Amino acid sequence: MDAWNFELTKFEEENGTELFHFDNEFPNRTRYYMIIQTQAVLEKQLKSLCDKVRIMHQMPFSMDDLKGNSDMEKGKLYLTRMYGINFRDLEPEWSYVNNMRKLRNQIIHHNGHFTIQDKEILRLIEIIPEVNRMWDNVYEQMEEGQEYEILISSKTLIENYANAVKVLFRKLIDAIDQKNI
Repeated sequence: MDAWNFELTKFEEENGTELFHFDNEFPNRTRYYMIIQTQAVLEKQLKSLCDKVRIMHQMPFSMDDLKGNSDMEKGKLYLTRMYGINFRDLEPEWSYVNNMRKLRNQIIHHNGHFTIQDKEILRLIEIIPEVNRMWDNVYEQMEEGQEYEILISSKTLIENYANAVKVLFRKLIDAIDQKNI
C-alpha cells in the first residue's frame, strides 16, 4: 500500500463518523431547508395575491382577518368565500403542496423526527416516493417508543414541489381571471 492510500485509510478510520454524517445528513438537511423556503415563498405569494385582489375590489377585510391553521388554509378560505374560487379545480397541485406543508411542519417543529404515532407523517411517507424513513434499510419494522427521522431521498422532491407551486399559481390566476375579479 502506498503512502497516500495508507493515509487515506487512516483518515477514514479516524473520521468515519464525521464523513458518514456529511455524506448522509448534509444532503438531507439541505433538502429540509429547500422545503422550508419553498413553503415560505408559497405562503408569502398567496398572501400577496389575496391582498392585491382585496385592494383591487376594495374589500373590507383581508386574509389576515380570518381564522385558520395556516396561511394556506386562510388563503383558501378567503378566495373561496370572497371570490368563489373552487379549489377542486386546483388539484392535484393543491393537495400536493398541502402535504408538503405538513412535511415542512414536521421538519420545523420536530426537527424531522417522528414516531409510530405520527400517522400523518407515515401517510406522507407512503404517498410521496422521495420521502422515506432515515435508515429504512436498518430498521425493518417500526417499534413503539422508537424515534425515526424523515429522509428526503432525492432532489427531485424539491423540483416536483417547485413545479407544483408554479402550476398551482397558474391555475389560481386563471381561476381568478375567469371570475373577472
